[in-house]
Amino acid sequence: MKIILSILLTCIISTFLTFNAQAQVRGGYTTYTEIYRQAERINGHYIPKDLEDAVKHLDSLLTDEEKSAFGWDDIVDQHGMWIREHWYLWSNSRLAVYFKSIGVRHPESMSWVLEDAYHNWRKDKDIRLEEIKERYKKMILPEYLKKDFERFENMGLENRWDDSEMERFGKRWRPRFEKEGLRVGTRLYWIFPHGCSTKKEERILHKTGSYENIAEGVITEIQYYPPKIKVKLTKSTSRHGIIVFDENGNFDNLKNSRDFKKLNIKSRSIYLLPVGNEFWFSLKGAWEPYKESSD
Repeated sequence: MKIILSILLTCIISTFLTFNAQAQVRGGYTTYTEIYRQAERINGHYIPKDLEDAVKHLDSLLTDEEKSAFGWDDIVDQHGMWIREHWYLWSNSRLAVYFKSIGVRHPESMSWVLEDAYHNWRKDKDIRLEEIKERYKKMILPEYLKKDFERFENMGLENRWDDSEMERFGKRWRPRFEKEGLRVGTRLYWIFPHGCSTKKEERILHKTGSYENIAEGVITEIQYYPPKIKVKLTKSTSRHGIIVFDENGNFDNLKNSRDFKKLNIKSRSIYLLPVGNEFWFSLKGAWEPYKESSD
């Protein structure tokens, strides 16, 4: 009997430790930028890891008709926009980080380089990266693009804004924070942009018809520009905490519902923020402040 109890206790402890290892914002991340830099998928879209992977994945997405018509005008007007948006080149995805590591820092430049690489690969299955990098260095930019491109060059791998820009734009944003009652210590409620983590939590949400009192947090730090708030999760009706990111985008925003058959809460694609932990969020889309009582 003692042996059976000992085995059961070991299994319980092992399961608890395994879950706790998963029930953290994976890797100790505290910002979406950190998550995006390594996520294999963002909102269900596969993010290539390098140029060769991007070329092959792009080829699998295009129809035969699109492949034959694929050219400069297409990459700029149609394909380029899709690539920049769905591969999150503006948001420092892992593909954007790769491009920056080879000296291509502006998202539009990234799509131009990809266009070159794709044409090379279509000819003889070789992207000829070094040749492309040399041609990119010699590229002459139109005057109206130079300033924007220079700013991206100075931001580096971390997408860090210049201190003077942060201070200048921060002064413009500060009154908006104050007007909306967003200051250190403000109590907030979570509006579940990535859905609930349990069926029970979702039933409570649908039954009450309100986000209030289900998951709560408090602002612990503010960055006025780019506008962000660091929030500490203080309450959650789910034992898992809240889902701050789901690589597969497995959530129906219109119905405010999740297919729990497809949800594996321990999956590496799910990023959970447990009660007591902090995370940086954008100004809108995740939290709302409780209305101050007029009493």
